[in-house]
Amino acid sequence: VPGGEHYHPLYGPLLIFEVLGNILLFGLTLLAAWLFFSKRRWFPRVYIALLLGNALILVIDEIVGGRIGYLAASPDPASTKELVRGILHALIWCPYVLKSRRVKATFVR
Repeated sequence: VPGGEHYHPLYGPLLIFEVLGNILLFGLTLLAAWLFFSKRRWFPRVYIALLLGNALILVIDEIVGGRIGYLAASPDPASTKELVRGILHALIWCPYVLKSRRVKATFVR
C-alpha cells in the first residue's frame, strides 16, 4: 500500500514484470510441449528460448528485488537456489540441444 511501512516504488513494476514474465514462460512451456510431442523442427529453438528466458527473468528479478530495501534486508535462500538452478539448467541443456545428434534426428518434421 502506498505510504505503508514497507512500500517501495519498485514494487509495482516488479509485480507487473513477474506476472508478464510468468505468462510468457507458461506460453513457451505449452508451445514447447506441443512441439516436443509432435517432433517439430522448431522444438530446440523454442526450448532454448524457454531456458534462457527463464534464467533472464530470474536474474532481473533478483537484481530489482535487491534494490528494494525490505526485500534486500531479508534475503530468501529459496530464491537464490532457484536462480542458480535456472542458470545451471540453461548451461547444461542449451549446448546439448544444439549439439546432440539424437535431437537433430528426432525433431525433423
